[in-house]
Amino acid sequence: MNALPSASRWYQDPTLFSLVSANLVTILLALTRQWDLATVVWVYWGQSVAYGLVCCFRILAGDSSKEYAHGWLDSVARFAANAASTMFFLLHYGAFHFIYADVLMRFQGLPSSSTYEPIAFGVGVFFLHHLGSFVFHRWGKRETSQAFSNPYYRILPMHFFLVFAPVFRQALLGFLLIRAGVDVATHVLEHRLQRKTHA
Repeated sequence: MNALPSASRWYQDPTLFSLVSANLVTILLALTRQWDLATVVWVYWGQSVAYGLVCCFRILAGDSSKEYAHGWLDSVARFAANAASTMFFLLHYGAFHFIYADVLMRFQGLPSSSTYEPIAFGVGVFFLHHLGSFVFHRWGKRETSQAFSNPYYRILPMHFFLVFAPVFRQALLGFLLIRAGVDVATHVLEHRLQRKTHA
């Protein structure tokens, strides 16, 4: 019988430390560049989009590491089905973020042009983390994908904090630290559930 991973096991997860590092990069940029709340919110929106893009790869890859190991005809059919699922996910996830961006523009406004480069860097760091995490946990640990459901429960806590971000306007560091803690906690939970499902 396979038990849930112990604490020592997720301490051995290199992607956990890459996620912590990605969050620290965002926090350091926010503090050293003296970002305002609107800039921070747009960075987190961009990071959510980056996570969605990686999830597209996860959907295309299928539900297991042996998704395309059953002959070429079966593999073509599976790829076509996964491609259709990816398009549906893109439309649904993309529409969700388009609406959310419209809300942010109305209430937070757009960040200044001087922050575009550090924002792109902060988003890019998260994209590389999620891409590396996908490769490591997919083929290194043989976890089940669950790519359709994971993006939503990963981003909902973040969006909850973004909605209430104005409360933290005078305590931006507190907001950044809380959001980073939630991000790390959901990362650990996601991969525990994946290993339990695959067991």
